[in-house]
Amino acid sequence: MIFLAGTSMGPEYYSYLGNALAKQGYIVAIPFVYPFMLLYGSYDTTKTVAKNIMATYINTKFFIGGHSQGGGAAMRFACEEEVLGAIFLSPLCYNAHNVENPNYDPFDENSQRYVLDENGEKVVQFDTLTDTTLPTLLLEASNDHVLSDEMKADALARMPKEFLHYVLTPASHMGFCYLEEIDESIGESHYVTFGKDGLDITEQDQKVQLEYTLTYILYFLQKTVADFA
Repeated sequence: MIFLAGTSMGPEYYSYLGNALAKQGYIVAIPFVYPFMLLYGSYDTTKTVAKNIMATYINTKFFIGGHSQGGGAAMRFACEEEVLGAIFLSPLCYNAHNVENPNYDPFDENSQRYVLDENGEKVVQFDTLTDTTLPTLLLEASNDHVLSDEMKADALARMPKEFLHYVLTPASHMGFCYLEEIDESIGESHYVTFGKDGLDITEQDQKVQLEYTLTYILYFLQKTVADFA
């Protein structure tokens, strides 16, 4: 599985996920994408990194996953590339982009980078799986103070007609991030908060959130692989 981190969150915040899945025999890659872990905003770089990872493991089926804006990047990747399934943790799927011309030649000044409609306007595409049957898991947090209700509804509207969907409660948006090792000298917390998000969740609640996150993801992976086989 390739898992795309949320904005400005390093891969280490999702090592609990990678380590747990690796123990079950899955290959897990959580890439660092420069600059500043903007995996959705720097999608071209994200896509190149993800495809390079996939190219390393020939004849291997991949899942794509992501948290927050990393979930948005995972959504776009699932739209454009062949994957076995997709996993979204409180995804932010705001992006709309121009459809690129596969025959674009950057060294030809007359080559058109984007596909144009009959009026010569760039064709806009939204990241969505609504017309697919891709196996998909969506996990949301009941006490998510990062995403607005509109953002959550938008993400739901982009899912396939059939998908697995769980709302963890009590749980926070940043509760999907966790540092397994802390530096006591600087008082760094295991858990991550952002503004008001996470302040109304206890440490025990966050531990349970992570446990259920792993349980649902493992169930989804095992079910999807079994159905595929």
